[in-house]
Amino acid sequence: MKSISVKELFDFYYGTLNRCNFNLRSKSNDEIEYQIFEEFDIEIITFFHEDSLNRLLQANLISEEVFKLSTSLRKQVLKLQDEGEWDIEHFKVSNRWTDIMNTIEKIKHILELVSN
Repeated sequence: MKSISVKELFDFYYGTLNRCNFNLRSKSNDEIEYQIFEEFDIEIITFFHEDSLNRLLQANLISEEVFKLSTSLRKQVLKLQDEGEWDIEHFKVSNRWTDIMNTIEKIKHILELVSN
């Protein structure tokens, strides 16, 4: 099996960040289900895995701060899955989902500052 390049990994990583956002709360249940419970679910497990994050860190595509925030984000998501808040209704109103989206916004903000 061919391994993805670190550039492709970063693109997938950043794409994952764009899947889960506050605007999605106003979308249809079908759109939320697809974006969060199909795409985001798989991507957060894969592209936010510690091995993937270490590759991005070693390539200087993310900082130590972004690495830590990303690791925390993945743990937050996995905890939601384990504790029964992994559904559309919780996504729309839960403070824990709000915290996840705030963490995503913080990561994206840091990445944008670095790229400019």
